[in-house]
Amino acid sequence: MFRATTIVAVKKGNCVAIAGDGQVTLVKVLSLNQLQTK
Repeated sequence: MFRATTIVAVKKGNCVAIAGDGQVTLVKVLSLNQLQTK
């Protein structure tokens, strides 16, 4: 039996859209400056 999952990701500005199996999730991307602690 052959099973496959298709995942597609598109980045535009600070947002990333990830699509897989007919569902789309929007994820905010943090820049490296936002992840650094002072």
